[in-house]
Amino acid sequence: MNIIINADDLGYSKHRDAGIFAAFEKECITSASLMVNGSNTFEAVEMALKVNLPMGLHLNLSEGCPISNAKHIVDEKGNMFYKELFWNLNQTDEIKREIYEETTAQLEEFRRLTGNYPTHIDGHQHVHIFVAEIIAPLLRQKGICSIRIPDQDPDKLDWLDDKTRQKYERRYVPAVNARLVYNKHDIMSTICFIGLGLSGQNMSVERIKKSLETCNGTVEFMVHPGFTEPLFPRKKEMCDSFDTDKGRKHEYDVLCTMKKYFVQKCDWSYFDSDNGGGGTSP
Repeated sequence: MNIIINADDLGYSKHRDAGIFAAFEKECITSASLMVNGSNTFEAVEMALKVNLPMGLHLNLSEGCPISNAKHIVDEKGNMFYKELFWNLNQTDEIKREIYEETTAQLEEFRRLTGNYPTHIDGHQHVHIFVAEIIAPLLRQKGICSIRIPDQDPDKLDWLDDKTRQKYERRYVPAVNARLVYNKHDIMSTICFIGLGLSGQNMSVERIKKSLETCNGTVEFMVHPGFTEPLFPRKKEMCDSFDTDKGRKHEYDVLCTMKKYFVQKCDWSYFDSDNGGGGTSP
């Protein structure tokens, strides 16, 4: 079994990025996914290129301001619809067009910032599984060959409360369907995925190992490490309490505790700079 440990939300804020880079330095993560419209995006890219942190694109359609001229996927303040509000949008032709255009804009911004298109994509708040039919042809056209499919079975996460388990269950079928759509366009994903139910204070050594018990092949492990002390003002439209929750530092601490275990399980040769970065890949 080979584990890819990907830190989401690179570029969201300076303190989150500090935790991500510290985790990478300690060999507790293998890659990160970049949010191109974050509060600290430019500084994050500069540091990532300096330390050879492999990056994918963290496609963001559900928080903050778009970088395209979108009018229908934003609220009256110009912010993109948040989480469930985005997931439940009636996908009219206008909305589909703007999702396509915003995805294109973020891909182009990633290339402008890093010098290349990403080879891997995942979605902020899993937006990419809800828009698979819209963006899959575009991703294939741009050379994306790998995507995250968060289809972990929530029934096996026996520590979750009923409300959280039901939330994950509602996403399971869309995730499975998205895997089929992306596969049809030759965009692959890891055989297994873990990370649901392991965010923040829910993360522990025992739960990580339990989640891995039924995995085989290549596994992507989604994590959100970070430091929680706000180091400078964030964008007003991107101030989710998740960003400064104590769970971010807790995840960092747990990942560091498991460093020896992860070093044995991770195929670090994949992430050589000669591979062109690009984040995770099956």
